[in-house]
Amino acid sequence: FLVAGRALVGVAIGFASGTVPMYSAELSPSAQRGVIVTLNDLNVVVGQLLASGVNVAFKDIAGGWRWSMGLAAVPAAVLFVGFFFLP
Repeated sequence: FLVAGRALVGVAIGFASGTVPMYSAELSPSAQRGVIVTLNDLNVVVGQLLASGVNVAFKDIAGGWRWSMGLAAVPAAVLFVGFFFLP
């Protein structure tokens, strides 16, 4: 189940990485389109940096991987709820 779950998450991330910038570009005014898509890319990179920092912070704690995985569910839950408010 672990391999199948990782494959599913990989496909979902790939799908989101392709559709979110396109969706943002379609909805944004043409004068701000580049800035909005660039900010999306910046947010992705900052999120990866923060996730790496969390992993480093929990590496020496017993069961720290559980905290890392559990904290990763928070932005996923916020994103899921946000989907219901998209136009």
